[in-house]
Amino acid sequence: MWIKADDCENVIRQSWESTSADNACVNLLKKTDECRMGLLQWSKSKFGNVGFAADDLRKKIAKLQQGTLSDAVKSQIGTLTSQLEDILDRENTTWKQRSKTHWYREGDRNTTFFHAQASKRRKQNQINGLFNDAGQWCNSHDDLENIILDHFGAIFPVQSHLLR
Repeated sequence: MWIKADDCENVIRQSWESTSADNACVNLLKKTDECRMGLLQWSKSKFGNVGFAADDLRKKIAKLQQGTLSDAVKSQIGTLTSQLEDILDRENTTWKQRSKTHWYREGDRNTTFFHAQASKRRKQNQINGLFNDAGQWCNSHDDLENIILDHFGAIFPVQSHLLR
């Protein structure tokens, strides 16, 4: 989200150049900390709380829609809707970045978190049973195989002989 903003690079450059130390390690630590603080302050002032801003825009749009819809009001609704879409895109990007951060921090190692995520995905993707053409629930491996082959054999009749 930040990288898409025009002034992000300037904030990083100013923060990076604002401090220095004689020791290279201390210098690096000071510069990265200064960048972190600069970006946090800049983000707070530039973007604020995305959730509150989205709610505020929704309320403004709803209020305008309740009144008389003149051309000026329609234009204002369009402008507010465009702003709302931008905010929702930023919020979506934020959540994607947070989920990736969590995954990188917790998921790429052989951890309980990783195994829980893999087990959850495997359980969600598992087919426990299917209804056959007669409407009966089948859950044996052979029955499931026949139901699937019959279904796709009907969809792709030319290749059905290759499936068996």
